[in-house]
Amino acid sequence: MQIYLDDRVLGVACASPAEGLHAAAAEARKLGRLVTGARLNGVELSADEVQRLVDPGDTPGPAGAVLHVSSTDARMLVRQTLEGVSRALEQAVTHHHAAADHLEHGRVPDAMRELGAALSIWQALEHAVRLAGSASSDEVLATARGRPVSVDRLAGELPALAADLAEVKRSLQDRDWSALGDALRYELPAHVERWRAELARACADLARGG
Repeated sequence: MQIYLDDRVLGVACASPAEGLHAAAAEARKLGRLVTGARLNGVELSADEVQRLVDPGDTPGPAGAVLHVSSTDARMLVRQTLEGVSRALEQAVTHHHAAADHLEHGRVPDAMRELGAALSIWQALEHAVRLAGSASSDEVLATARGRPVSVDRLAGELPALAADLAEVKRSLQDRDWSALGDALRYELPAHVERWRAELARACADLARGG
């Protein structure tokens, strides 16, 4: 089968889409890029379909199959992802305080709605940090100056956040609205400030290539 990385034909022999995807991803990493999508015989593959391509049981592609793999600059992608989640964290503070206000006035369903919105932002942060960490560990973010230390440091901040989020979940299970309200008003907003500062440092390093 024929393999393209962006607009360039890869001169590798691949018997299956999985082999083709691995070959394209390896070539992309050499160029400081990350795979962002794929088309098999002109049909765009979903994220789940791309994941299935890398399964060990992948079967050979049809005769004459063509796999187009798209990629983007890794540093730019990671920086934009981190910038996006940093902006979202501003909204998380609004959700935290709104949820705490609802709890204070006994409006539990409204508080749960606001809390759910906040937790989805924290989940997006975790996903972004893991994307950045994976790219950094693969050396795809490295320049002549080396790996961006500020990006590597982000993963080290996750355990403290996870501990406070676990306390939030415990408060929910125990219906301890007082403890939950304190976490929403004080602990989680403090995390927002710390994370936005860390994300700003990482983005600045990625932008200047350091």
